[in-house]
Amino acid sequence: MSATRRLRHQPLALMAHGEFLERSLRRAHLTHREICAALRAAGITRLDQVRGVILEDTGHLSILRTGTEPDPALLDGVRGAELILAPAARDRDDDGASR
Repeated sequence: MSATRRLRHQPLALMAHGEFLERSLRRAHLTHREICAALRAAGITRLDQVRGVILEDTGHLSILRTGTEPDPALLDGVRGAELILAPAARDRDDDGASR
């Protein structure tokens, strides 16, 4: 991914709980391939290790790993942060309650 790509507004969530956020990827003009390359560079070996990926307004990617609960204050101003902060679908009961 080119480090010169920048958002004109706020940081943008590109992945949440190992799943690509397609609308965000289109908005950022990024591909799965580019995100996967950044994940590999960060030592990620499986998508289920990813809590979230954020495209910062600098053009850099921030990668949040599973197993840690991010402080909501750190995600303040990130478009789509609620998707990263919400429990993963696999961690919810059928009625939507957290396990």
